[in-house]
Amino acid sequence: MREKDIRELYPITPQAHARIAATLEKLPQEADFRRVRRLRRIAAAAVAAILIAALTTAAYATNLFGIISKKVGNYGLNISVVKETEAADSPTAETFAPGQRHVRLKLGYTPDGYMPITGEDGFTEPYKYSYGGKPEGDRWGFSFLLYSADSYSITETGIVDSHEETVDGRKIIFMTQQDDEEGAFVQYLAAKYFDDFDTVVVGYCANETELAKIMRTLELEEDTDYAEPETFADEFYVPEDDYAFLGYDDNYSSVNVGESFGYSPAVYDDGRVQEPEFTLSVESIEERDSAEGLERGSFLYGDRYSEYFDGDGKLIAEYLRDDQENGDGINELTRRWQTQTERHFILVTVKATANQDMEYFNGFKIWSAPLIQQNGGWGHPDTRGRAVLIYSDGAEYSDHAWRKGESRSLTYGVAVDDEALDMACLMFETDKTVIDHSAQTAKRVTEHAVVKLKGGAGHD
Repeated sequence: MREKDIRELYPITPQAHARIAATLEKLPQEADFRRVRRLRRIAAAAVAAILIAALTTAAYATNLFGIISKKVGNYGLNISVVKETEAADSPTAETFAPGQRHVRLKLGYTPDGYMPITGEDGFTEPYKYSYGGKPEGDRWGFSFLLYSADSYSITETGIVDSHEETVDGRKIIFMTQQDDEEGAFVQYLAAKYFDDFDTVVVGYCANETELAKIMRTLELEEDTDYAEPETFADEFYVPEDDYAFLGYDDNYSSVNVGESFGYSPAVYDDGRVQEPEFTLSVESIEERDSAEGLERGSFLYGDRYSEYFDGDGKLIAEYLRDDQENGDGINELTRRWQTQTERHFILVTVKATANQDMEYFNGFKIWSAPLIQQNGGWGHPDTRGRAVLIYSDGAEYSDHAWRKGESRSLTYGVAVDDEALDMACLMFETDKTVIDHSAQTAKRVTEHAVVKLKGGAGHD
């Protein structure tokens, strides 16, 4: 066996390789064939003895066992756990919910003022910390995920730097993660392996120094207060466990000015169709160069009104758009740049008529985007131009009662980039559960009523 082969098969210390090479070189070149063969057997035994000793003493130091890391591409880092008796060959890692592993975190260090996050419902997140325990805050927070070591094998993406430490016999792999070339968003994470609990804990934080202090002193302990967590039914599935779920369908239909369509989260049950809660009709579509006559309080995104209109309410047509090309995080990072473009402001007026009495109504599900018709359906075009819903006076009717036959006019405003003007659409979306009791099947169907903002029938 060549020295090169030994190095590849047995990645032990350079000193051990030197001893092996020296042993091989001592074989006398002038010996007869039998003597050489005998000496080679002796040398092979010596090599095996050296390898066994070296592998035994250097296994964890050379990443043969325990938690290990391996670079993938330019920015990927695979983290996995390899045990002496079996390899961790699962392609995915199982994430455990709080308490599921019957263990809990024991923090040896907590930054001043930080505590577990408590939501408005009073529920405390044991693995998420923030300043003052508030769900949202201006200061950075930190959080943890727990994984089963038996199935832990994850490739973290966007890793631009990493190093390993061993603290009190436990290895920690520290990583610096960013999603773009400029480093606009940087996050620090660390994976720590607890072999006695068969668990990997991964910590996340925006502060590298604080994360290091937290992870170096982090321990696990048995959760003596463990209780089975509550489970909740998925609203997208029918309650009958023996019904086969057939998946999701997306249906699109084009709606022009003057045309009507039904809107409601209807349930199709054995061919019986529930009457739509509303009938909507598109009354007009017009392009505007100002916000004149529109209620400022009905503009979405709060103070972003000033992003689209100046102090006189005139549309800010020319602007720099933030564009990006997403990287896979393995071979490339996300690239960002700015593009000079021009935007348009289009108003759509829709009349909504209630088909039944309703004491409560929480608004229409509506959104906008560039869309094109292709292959008998609708799809997203290859454009960086945007169509953004920025105005909706229909929000004022939320949480209000509607009476059967009552109609109200609703106005929606969309900011559209010049590149996307011919493809911009406004969509009313409803989700429906289609149940077939005879076949014992269920399907989730999303219906999209598509209003083309330019070039459709009835408008320019």
